[in-house]
Amino acid sequence: MPVSEQEDMMKTSVIGFPRVGTLRELKFASEKYFRHEITAQELTGIAADLRHRHWMTQVAAGIGFIPCNDFSFYDIVLDLSLIHISEPTRRTPISYAVFCLKKKQDKA
Repeated sequence: MPVSEQEDMMKTSVIGFPRVGTLRELKFASEKYFRHEITAQELTGIAADLRHRHWMTQVAAGIGFIPCNDFSFYDIVLDLSLIHISEPTRRTPISYAVFCLKKKQDKA
């Protein structure tokens, strides 16, 4: 297909892609890690392999814009709340609780 026709085609994207794997590989690897059956290095290797396979699956499907930086080992909502709430902007029970949790983790 000529480049000019490719530029005129509609681009596609997905809002999110299931990160656990088709056979729930990340779930099982995380559980093994929590039981101390595999190391952190093995867990990150499994996660890297899953991310690569997911990206390649989307490329093969013709997705024009592949989402990135949306990976989480356990709970993406918790990860994002800890990333984006470094200090509470308003003193609400939830933001203050996350702030205290983050401070507790920083001291450990």
